[in-house]
Amino acid sequence: MQFTRPVFADGRIVAFVMTRGHWTDIGGQLPGSYTVTTWNVFAEGIRIPPVFLYRVDKVVQDMLNLLTKNSRNAHELLLDIQAQYAGTFVGDRRIGELVSKYGADALRDVMSQSLDHSEKLIRAEIARIPDGVYEAEEYLDPIEAPGWKQERPLLKVKITKTGDHITFDYTGTGAQVRGGINCPLSVTCNSTWFTVKALTDPGILINQGCYRPVTIIAPEGSVLNCRYPASACRAIRRPRCA
Repeated sequence: MQFTRPVFADGRIVAFVMTRGHWTDIGGQLPGSYTVTTWNVFAEGIRIPPVFLYRVDKVVQDMLNLLTKNSRNAHELLLDIQAQYAGTFVGDRRIGELVSKYGADALRDVMSQSLDHSEKLIRAEIARIPDGVYEAEEYLDPIEAPGWKQERPLLKVKITKTGDHITFDYTGTGAQVRGGINCPLSVTCNSTWFTVKALTDPGILINQGCYRPVTIIAPEGSVLNCRYPASACRAIRRPRCA
């Protein structure tokens, strides 16, 4: 679950603070909300669109009640929510202190330079890899459930590395299936970026600049870029394309 909080200075938004956490149970068929035998997204648990959980640092009690009443671990969920809120609150204060000390424009320039610096370092590491085309494929394990078709989706990738750029093309990967082993595009991208980071230099500061030299192609409707309302809960937890 993701919390986002805008940071204001001089009447304008200068940054956003984000915390992201895994809640242990959000409803659904089984405790923990993770099971491959979810036929679509509606079986995975409560679906939460972007909503206000806090307004002017005051909790929106009705929304909090809705979340906790849908969880088997209401007390733990409440603690998770409070911890995530505290993280955004502290982040807001820390960025505000930097703005007060250096100014919003200077802070924005430093953030931009940080992205550029990570990009430069990653490109240098990618350039060390021999140019070429690399291909691989494997099959996902089938879903073992009574009455379900035993499908084994193919995972296929063609990696083209040229200079300081690398392309991952998942064309040929099998179509999305019934059950929670599909990946949204965001999970496929995250898994691919993780692989690039692990193969280059894990010590480079992680930010979006690291992934500018990476192109990802994943056909819509495939198991690595599923269409709504496909179930994806298990894939989110254990991506295989990495």
